[in-house]
Amino acid sequence: QSSISGCTQSSTSGCTQSTKSGCNQFSTSGCTQSSTSGCAQSSISGCNQSSISGCTQSSTSGCTQSTKSGCNQLSTSGCTQSSTSVCTQFSISGCTKFSIPGCTKSSTSGCTQSTKSGCNQLSTSG
Repeated sequence: QSSISGCTQSSTSGCTQSTKSGCNQFSTSGCTQSSTSGCAQSSISGCNQSSISGCTQSSTSGCTQSTKSGCNQLSTSGCTQSSTSVCTQFSISGCTKFSIPGCTKSSTSGCTQSTKSGCNQLSTSG
């Protein structure tokens, strides 16, 4: 139940129910039910039910039920039931049951039950 607002280059590890707003260049590892809004260059690994909105160059790995909106150059690997909207130049590998609307230059590999609408220059393999 930690809260960090208006922080720069902050790091939180092994936390649950943490909230971060208006942060730049932070990373959270091993967190559950974490939320990051209006952040740039953020990284979250091993998280569950995480949400990232308005982020740039964000990366999430090994996450479930993650949501990303208004992001640019993000990548998600090993995710389940993930959703990305209004994104460009992102890639998702090993995902199940995800949807990507209004995307450009997206790539998905080894995915099942995927949906893509209004996309340009996308490729799906496996």
